[in-house]
Amino acid sequence: MSEAVDIVIRDLRPEDREAALDVLIDAFLGFEFPPSQLIFGTGEGAPARARGLYGMLFEPRSKASVVVAERDSRIVGVLTYADNPDCVSMSPGQALTMGRIMGPRLLASARLLFKASRAHPKAPHRHLPVMGVDPGLQGQGIGGLLIAEFERRCDEAGLEGYVETVSWADTTKPSHRKLYERHGFAVTHVLPRTKEWSLLLMTRPVGGSAGV
Repeated sequence: MSEAVDIVIRDLRPEDREAALDVLIDAFLGFEFPPSQLIFGTGEGAPARARGLYGMLFEPRSKASVVVAERDSRIVGVLTYADNPDCVSMSPGQALTMGRIMGPRLLASARLLFKASRAHPKAPHRHLPVMGVDPGLQGQGIGGLLIAEFERRCDEAGLEGYVETVSWADTTKPSHRKLYERHGFAVTHVLPRTKEWSLLLMTRPVGGSAGV
């Protein structure tokens, strides 16, 4: 049963930046998501690299929008989105920053990002690249509220929704696929990566899908 009735969903404010980054970093550390680990690496330096890259989304020059979930004046969830073509493009300065953060992981990360960008929907769409919920509050419906707000904004703008998630060969591992399917997303492409996991590309039509 959802315990998210006391959650407020709203746009990020400048004073929320550090708290929102903390939520994303904690969520990154608490959930196995290979694309992120490919970009940030693992080990002691991974949280700082993740903070640097996620922080780019909150900069004034960023074309991403950020939505937060707030409970009792505390940020407990974060979702970002961007419309195409901004969801697959960046400024030269952002590209340099991203390259510095990725370091030796740049080539492998760039290959995955390039393949995924080529498989983006051809129709105008709104991409949800990052979502995180405070690990201590996961499973309480907060992520669902953030996705519902994303869907509402997609429908309001008349844009197809788009998200990428992971499918594991080991089906006992947690995946967000079922969560997104409950919200009307369907798999449109599968990008095999290793024997352990594949990247799923999922879209949601304007207005959702039948039965959702």
